[in-house]
Amino acid sequence: IAPDYPGFGKSDKPIDPNFYTYDRHVEFMEVLLEHAGISAATAVVQDWGGPIGLRLATDHPEWFYRIVIMNTGLFSGGTVGPGFTAWRDFVANHPDLPIRMIMQRSAVTTWTDDVLDAYEAPFPDVRSKVGAYRFPLIVPTTRGAPGADSMAAVKRRLSEWEDPALVLFSTGDPIFSVRVGERFVERIPGAGELQLIENAGHFLQEDQGEPVGARIAAFLQATS
Repeated sequence: IAPDYPGFGKSDKPIDPNFYTYDRHVEFMEVLLEHAGISAATAVVQDWGGPIGLRLATDHPEWFYRIVIMNTGLFSGGTVGPGFTAWRDFVANHPDLPIRMIMQRSAVTTWTDDVLDAYEAPFPDVRSKVGAYRFPLIVPTTRGAPGADSMAAVKRRLSEWEDPALVLFSTGDPIFSVRVGERFVERIPGAGELQLIENAGHFLQEDQGEPVGARIAAFLQATS
């Protein structure tokens, strides 16, 4: 199950910026997964999939048996780092986000034109980009900001996660460094050693899809 969040892909794209909140995205995914009736599933999360998916996995351990964590973080109001700060500042000043340019500059390997076209296709004009524009701006960067307490609670629950967990990070992400991956491993009792993907940036699943897929498949087989 690979859902498009509201504001992305083929999902509806509300144009009210206030529609886009962390809690609302969690609620939408919660309703979807409840409707799907999943159990003993594996939550595979990356980027915003971390705050959303890890909250769902720890809120509903009856749904999930395993977690796979890739290049993401949980923001509970502490330091966010210069890479994310620069990205957030760029987005704040460009509501008409240049989607193709952003994805192209995120690539470490060469992405083909059809891949870049597919990323850009859902966002033909500025009205369609409100969700993409809002996502970096709703990350809680101070204690007490909306979502900070909820993500802190996810961190606490992850420290009790004893079911299987794979933490798989790339070595070339300017936002989520290898050290972020190491902290996940240190926090989660069920996690094995941190696994690294070379020659990949923030979107490791796009830069190195086959090695990423092979690592996840091996993890699933080993923990079946």
